[in-house]
Amino acid sequence: MRRFSFMFLLLISPLPLVALILNQPVQSECAVLMNAKTGRVLWKKNPDLEVYPASTTKIATVFYVLMQKPNSLKERVVAQKEALISVSPFQKRQDNYAKCPSYYNETDGSQVGIKLGEEMTMEDLLYAAMVSSGNDACNVLAQRVGGGSIESFMQNLNSFLRKLGCTKTHFTNPHGLHHPEHVTTAYDMARLTQCAMYHPTFCKIAKTVNYERAKTNKQQKTVYVNSNRLMRQGRYYYPYAVGVKTGYHSKAQNTLVAAAEKDGRLLICSLMLCKDRSQRFQDARTLFEAAFNEQMVEKELISPGDQPFSRAVAGGKLPLSTYADEALKISYYPSEEPALRCQLVWNETLALPIKQGTKVGEVKLLADNAEVATLTLFAKEAVTETWSSCLARHLKRFWFLYLGLLIVATYLFIRQRS
Repeated sequence: MRRFSFMFLLLISPLPLVALILNQPVQSECAVLMNAKTGRVLWKKNPDLEVYPASTTKIATVFYVLMQKPNSLKERVVAQKEALISVSPFQKRQDNYAKCPSYYNETDGSQVGIKLGEEMTMEDLLYAAMVSSGNDACNVLAQRVGGGSIESFMQNLNSFLRKLGCTKTHFTNPHGLHHPEHVTTAYDMARLTQCAMYHPTFCKIAKTVNYERAKTNKQQKTVYVNSNRLMRQGRYYYPYAVGVKTGYHSKAQNTLVAAAEKDGRLLICSLMLCKDRSQRFQDARTLFEAAFNEQMVEKELISPGDQPFSRAVAGGKLPLSTYADEALKISYYPSEEPALRCQLVWNETLALPIKQGTKVGEVKLLADNAEVATLTLFAKEAVTETWSSCLARHLKRFWFLYLGLLIVATYLFIRQRS
């Protein structure tokens, strides 16, 4: 196996905070635009401000259920009483939420009208939660996945979110109805959605505009309609939109986590505290368009030809000099310029003599600590062995033979003298 010697070579470019090219005005108080593949933040505004997420909470609930119950879409779930309790907002808020659990539905909240004892598939409940924003559907899912306890579900969900890197998020219910301790940040919601959008079933649900739920034992079939206007024909329709969730309550104001994909580039836009119901969609379009209108740039870091990388070789007549027959390049969008670093890697198993053109090492290009390209280094000139090195090597290799000859010679000499 080839052994290598590592050396940090140079820091090529700094990590940019916010690219000026995406310095776009948005009305939402908190905003993050993120590349879903790399996690790089292209644009931000108050990304770590603690806010109420409202129904964008359902992104976490649906994703977590899918992770905990894989291959269970056709599993049938019977709605229990605890998941369907509804109280007035006043009842819930009195005594600082001491009497009513945070997960209780509110009479003026968004529900799909699930009835006690109604039997629905896990799949129908997931679509009811994400597409129609059913708070009751979220509770039914949480009770089932939480082993009969919505509180247990929330404890596990919060642990799951922390492991994803959503360190400033704490949810007290699975649907997003207001509670003073039910909080997140624009960055955390973008990070959560980044993870969720790589789950194929979540993606399918998140970009569904209309979903027909089959007839149940309690109700006729019905159609769930998505409120994300980026995906519906009209003023704010955006052809590259692929999800994910809107939200609203009076303290959270209007919220939106949106995703759009163009030319293989998937972006996540998280918007919180938007006063105007429609403006959040315009804010998302503004940020998506600014990013998608960027032209990719190419940076040549090392040109082909003779290279400055050289080293002494033990026993060699000359230092080892190098050349490359191609350039080391990287392409990126201006708003996503990565922190670049090179590593010089020598092949430590080379033996003298080294012929001209022999592969002697590599320069590895790291973008944000991930290897993205490699440049091969070749010997510019042959390196031969010195006479003294050759003699020392032979003596070391055949010492037992020379020792044996010396012993024989000594024996013959003594015998002759005697």
